[in-house]
Amino acid sequence: MDIIKAIKKINWCHKRINSQVEKFSQKIIVFITCPNLEIADEISEILLEEKLAACINNIRVSSHYLWKGKKESDQEIMMIVKTKNKLLEELTAKIIKTHPYEIPEIIAIPLIGGSDDYLKWIDDETKSY
Repeated sequence: MDIIKAIKKINWCHKRINSQVEKFSQKIIVFITCPNLEIADEISEILLEEKLAACINNIRVSSHYLWKGKKESDQEIMMIVKTKNKLLEELTAKIIKTHPYEIPEIIAIPLIGGSDDYLKWIDDETKSY
């Protein structure tokens, strides 16, 4: 009887973990750098209008990087975009089409936590397929 209880407990834990992974893995944060606030605002408007993002924060950053073998430093705008993983391909294509950089920074990471209400809000405010 103890083995059956243990198996049931393991199955319950497995289902709970899978539901949490499913809930969070659907949401991502995308980082995009832009040369100035005007470009970042323009891209933000497009992404929001087309429901490819629920929220975008545009923050001034100091960037240091290598470009074509040379060290560079610039003041840029870092866009922090909250969206769904299934929208990443369309979002990336839209940014590449609009962005002035030869190779725009577009980096997505999984969102691994957050309030249920906020995660639901991301779903509600972005495209559904």
